[in-house]
Amino acid sequence: MVPALEELAAQGSPVSGLDIEVRPWQESADPVAVVTGVVGSASTVALHERMWAEKVLSFRAAMPHARQVLAGPVLRRLRMAQSAAEVQALRSAGEAIDRVHAQMAQWLRAHRTERAVG
Repeated sequence: MVPALEELAAQGSPVSGLDIEVRPWQESADPVAVVTGVVGSASTVALHERMWAEKVLSFRAAMPHARQVLAGPVLRRLRMAQSAAEVQALRSAGEAIDRVHAQMAQWLRAHRTERAVG
């Protein structure tokens, strides 16, 4: 489950190769109701460790039969895998900062301000 605003990013992430359905929810919808409508009979639900306590308690009230666990271990495995596009973006960013660092010696002077560098 992802906010509709983040649906494209989720579909473009490694999760797309894992046969996991990405379901968006609209900003005006109640995410707890949306999730419980999909997994209401689940015996275990994984919640993000930084989820607001209000949401955690809402899930507990809506799904009192479900054991709540942290989603971190599952999410970490997903986040460790980057798509080819992500690897290329990281490579490009690294190359860009390398170009900047190569020019630092000509820019850095005693008493020179950032404004003077431009």
